[in-house]
Amino acid sequence: SVPSTVGASLPAVNYGIAAAKGLELSLSHENHIGAFFYRVGANWAVSSNKYLKVDQAASVRDYQNLLGKPINGVIYGYVAKGIIRTQADIDNILQKNGANYTIFGSAPQLGMLNYQDIRGPLGTDSPDGKIDGNDQQPISLNGIPRINYGFNITVGWKGINVSAIFSGLARYDIMPTDVYYRRPLPGNDNLDVWKNAWTPGNAATATMPSAIMNDWQGTSNAEVSSTFWLMNGAFFRLKSLIVDYNIPARILQNSRI
Repeated sequence: SVPSTVGASLPAVNYGIAAAKGLELSLSHENHIGAFFYRVGANWAVSSNKYLKVDQAASVRDYQNLLGKPINGVIYGYVAKGIIRTQADIDNILQKNGANYTIFGSAPQLGMLNYQDIRGPLGTDSPDGKIDGNDQQPISLNGIPRINYGFNITVGWKGINVSAIFSGLARYDIMPTDVYYRRPLPGNDNLDVWKNAWTPGNAATATMPSAIMNDWQGTSNAEVSSTFWLMNGAFFRLKSLIVDYNIPARILQNSRI
């Protein structure tokens, strides 16, 4: 690509290079002991990919540089530093970051979420005394599952069979994509998670920021993508359970079934 100031574009070419690798293991075992039998199996797989060469500006900032990062599954956001609970918290923040410190254009307020001041605009790769779009960075490289695994078992005895399949995911982080999950609605319990939002009465124990920190109040603060919302998506679950009985052929041999 060329800068937009050139006023022209180059023809499209197959320019990018990527690398992908993975490992998959599968084990199974079956045994019969008289009328009883069992069968067990397990599988496990891990995979990764990354950019080796990609069309981007030579001067791209480190946090925006795609080289070495996964092709998909990168979650960008802010590094949350917790809820501003007391006036003492505000005083400490201003003392550390300067009297003109702002969070998305607003001075620190009680009930707000605070974030890590990482960098300023282009050319300023150190804290600049305000939280804005320049402070975003990759907060997870596992926005899609990197590991999946499973386990299955079947046991049988004289026509009775029980089969179970278990499955799981690991190295998997989730960022709620629905902004209404991350947006408080004053006077409306839109989700149970907001029932413990910050108020002066529960400042020390609140698990959520103030419900007035939303875009309608002009102090939108909590609904941005951040480590505050990042969730571990790993799980292991029973996927299916089947119990069946095979009717002996001698019972049905004279029927039309």
